[in-house]
Amino acid sequence: MNSSSVPSIEGDGKRGGLALRPWLVGLALLAVAATVERMVGLSAPMPTMEAPASLRLAGYRVSALVGEPPLQGRELSHGQLRRFRLVPRARGSPLLLSLLPVRSRTGTELSEGSKERKGLNLVAVADHVPSFALNDRHLLSLPRPNGLAAGAKPDQIALGRGPKDPAGTITRLQTCLTPSGHAGVSASTLVGEEGRAKDSSGSPALRRLLRLAGIAPARHECLVVQVTGETPGERVLLAAWQDVQRVLRVP
Repeated sequence: MNSSSVPSIEGDGKRGGLALRPWLVGLALLAVAATVERMVGLSAPMPTMEAPASLRLAGYRVSALVGEPPLQGRELSHGQLRRFRLVPRARGSPLLLSLLPVRSRTGTELSEGSKERKGLNLVAVADHVPSFALNDRHLLSLPRPNGLAAGAKPDQIALGRGPKDPAGTITRLQTCLTPSGHAGVSASTLVGEEGRAKDSSGSPALRRLLRLAGIAPARHECLVVQVTGETPGERVLLAAWQDVQRVLRVP
């Protein structure tokens, strides 16, 4: 038999190996990406925002109180918790201002079973930091200050009482300031259309790889603001918030 007519097994094997090589490389990269994602996904990133260490508020004598250190968690991480005692210069009872930068791992990925215990929202914050618990919560929508353009989303504020406060009282005001300066309470308002617009370019796989590589911009974070008093009522809390937000809000 003519040896030239016999197929070259060695040559075919080499060509087959070359053809499989891109698949093997791809599988190896996927395995590395999955490993990195599992490692990164063990906890939420720390927030890039920080609460101010000192404040000057017109109409109040302000003194800094002992806060709490930063803490990294699986679903939610928070930075340094800072507290301030606000004493009105005119008259009225002192207020407690609490500022807490938070960052969520899951953003808006909420489910019916989670009961808002995940994602960027104040229920999730209270679940991780009990001093922000709010009972009998009701929400208010307030127009953004400084005459912003028509169509801008209003600020969202939560009013209610602490777990140990008498029923029917309003002793706490809460909201969360995003890096863009919007104030909100729920994930839909804190991330919502703004977050979706920033994520609209590129495929989901590409956005995921960019987040893993640390290239994608920081999202899913805000500065929690809580104003507390013994029995201040809605009017006093809203007036204090108006004074505080002028100092904290990003122009």
